Amino acid sequence: MHQPLIIAHRGASASAPENTMASIYAAVKAKVDYIEVDIRLSKEGIPVLCHDSHVEKIVKNGVRTPIAALTLDAIKQFDAGSWFDEKYRGERIPTLEEALNVDTQGIGWMLEIKKSVQPAAVIVKAVMDVLHKCSKCSRSLGPIVIGSFALDILAELKNQAGGLPIIGIMEKKGSLPIFCRMGLPYVAIWEEIITKEMVEFLKGNGIHVWSFTVDEPRRQEELVLLGVEGLITNAPEKAIKR
Repeated sequence: MHQPLIIAHRGASASAPENTMASIYAAVKAKVDYIEVDIRLSKEGIPVLCHDSHVEKIVKNGVRTPIAALTLDAIKQFDAGSWFDEKYRGERIPTLEEALNVDTQGIGWMLEIKKSVQPAAVIVKAVMDVLHKCSKCSRSLGPIVIGSFALDILAELKNQAGGLPIIGIMEKKGSLPIFCRMGLPYVAIWEEIITKEMVEFLKGNGIHVWSFTVDEPRRQEELVLLGVEGLITNAPEKAIKR
């Protein structure tokens, strides 16, 4: 059995609040291969780490406020940690720049760009501007794989990513031929729909196959036997031993 890459989903999100500095540090401690984070833009166009379009889940203040309608100053006021555990009270939503400036000791990043109200071209440019800045100032910045579920964002990445490997993320089988036509070098597939034939087809076309979100060791072993090369997991510290 080959040794899979371990990708920490939203950081090590089973042990710390997702998409926070705490979850990133926990992923570094677990010595993962990649740290996956979700990216949205603030009202003024600054990339921040947040999965949902609204802050309701992580803030728990009863207000369904869209990230895209909030300035960075407003976003930074939220407690993004106590919903997970009281010991994380005061944890803040980080910017992408803050995250990429963490000394990850060469660990890679999987950057998932979320579709939002801003045009895809604007979202991608904002992310790429941060990447260009951080690539010049961070000594420990590891390899980067960047992608999305959204086809318009993937198309913009093809235009703007400047050679960075792009990953298409899919939870429906219908996305597969589209991703292949786009010539994407990576595909991440929801573990519940993945098949041996799908993996063989992709790998036969030179496409790297990752799968999400896989926490149970037995299922991880099954996917590796199918030929999956990367396992995206909430609990990387418990991932199958390499």
